[in-house]
Amino acid sequence: MGLSTHKIAKIFKKTHEGIRYRMDKYQIPRRNTVDAAISANTRHVKFPFDEDLATRAYLLGFRTGDLTAYWYRRCIEVSTSTTHPAMVELFKNVFSRYGKVNVGPRYKRKHDSYFWALSVRLDSSFQFLIEKSRRIPSWIASNPTFFLHFLAGYFDAEGTIYCYKHGNRADFYIQIASTDSSLLEDIKNMAGTLGYDFRLTLSLPKGLGHGYGNSNKDYWALRLYRDDSIIPLIKKLPLMHREKLAIRELILSVHNRKWCEVGHFVKSLRAKIKEETLNFVSMAEKEFNQKHICTH
Repeated sequence: MGLSTHKIAKIFKKTHEGIRYRMDKYQIPRRNTVDAAISANTRHVKFPFDEDLATRAYLLGFRTGDLTAYWYRRCIEVSTSTTHPAMVELFKNVFSRYGKVNVGPRYKRKHDSYFWALSVRLDSSFQFLIEKSRRIPSWIASNPTFFLHFLAGYFDAEGTIYCYKHGNRADFYIQIASTDSSLLEDIKNMAGTLGYDFRLTLSLPKGLGHGYGNSNKDYWALRLYRDDSIIPLIKKLPLMHREKLAIRELILSVHNRKWCEVGHFVKSLRAKIKEETLNFVSMAEKEFNQKHICTH
């Protein structure tokens, strides 16, 4: 492919304009913009998507919940942000086999908050991630296995398992919260055909405040309460998010037990996740400020 004129200028300690002048003067051909774009995007090896439809369904659910995907020259760039180390692990586990995953600290002035930005540039065979699903694709909705993989990916991104004291026993429910009411309705209907009775309710009307200001869209919550539905479902979902796997194991162990017997396990896991997250945010703040100081 050859070197860019900028790199040649750096090697010979000349200006970029000077190198271009000499190349034109002696009729030395420069690489075209296509070659330049290809070179820029082949710095790291990218492997094509070659997994089965179940994995594709999981990725579509994950993308729908928490990822951004778009064309970057001839690649597909996928990105997200997080304050949880478990999400970094998940992102790497999902995408590192296909391309180089980049992780870096960021700061959002508006909210005065630090977090981690994740990104990866993928082969063009991942273009199926470009369009964000507003409805469940028909090939997924018509197949229970594919639906459960899609739901697992979406739940890893947007889902929560709550465990709390109800009377003298430990109780729990699962929730997916989103502004995509059509998608949540699809999940509710498809899950219903499999025997899982979700309830869809308006959680936060648009215009009302939340942790990051006022919402400009209605916020919906899809919840499943009944133990005889939750236990079979969380056993079948092929979850990959470390925190949610830990909570699932906890739920399975405290099911049908008194709160006085298991409450300390629930509180301990909550505290562990909270401490891990706070430490991860502190790490982002430290690394961001170190880089900021070094560049100014």
